Amino acid sequence: MGISPDPVELTPKQRKKQNVYKFFSPSCGREVELESFVEFIVWLSFEFDSAIQFICERPGPLVARVDGKEETYTPDLFVRNIDGEEFLVESKKQEDLVETEDSVRLPKRWHVLSSVAAQYQLPLQLRTDADFLDHRVGVGNWREALPHVASEVQRPRYELRKFVLDQFNTEAHLTIGELAAGTTDWEPSEVHSVALWCVHQGDLLLDWNASPLGRQTLLAKAESRNASP
Repeated sequence: MGISPDPVELTPKQRKKQNVYKFFSPSCGREVELESFVEFIVWLSFEFDSAIQFICERPGPLVARVDGKEETYTPDLFVRNIDGEEFLVESKKQEDLVETEDSVRLPKRWHVLSSVAAQYQLPLQLRTDADFLDHRVGVGNWREALPHVASEVQRPRYELRKFVLDQFNTEAHLTIGELAAGTTDWEPSEVHSVALWCVHQGDLLLDWNASPLGRQTLLAKAESRNASP
């Protein structure tokens, strides 16, 4: 079986959702629409990875018989690297995974999804929001990524931005991971995104010498430049 890596259009109902992310993709040379923040940050991890040649959102739909039943599946992403390897990606929130009998946390219906992908001779990879800051891309690439992150949070909620910046009133330096650990009011991914937005806006300084960017990367308030990370 082959696959046509062309995106399935979002329905009008899907486009009305508040969590649709619409942005210009430099690697694709076109506008991309994604259905969730998790899909957006997973896309970014590929967008600025020099080993990736091609990305397509919502390829398919794929149709195959699994356990005697016809199944239809539209993956989140189709990816091809520079070596020609192709694979599909399913992106989920870490908290939405369920524990299997083997004590492995996977999305619901993972057996069906991976079986459909296998019949197209494509491996299926799982990426979660926990992979965002763990993904190993060069610091130079994250400099390019920041404007695209910023374009999706140009007007972050005042309370969340204030929360991020206020944490530096008592601490000269905090790691990216420590920022998110300081609250239960917002998702860690939201805190991470707004922290990067603050770096892009010049409100925070980030230790660009730490490679790769990760949860232990230090941040400091921009006005404390003599104490920069």
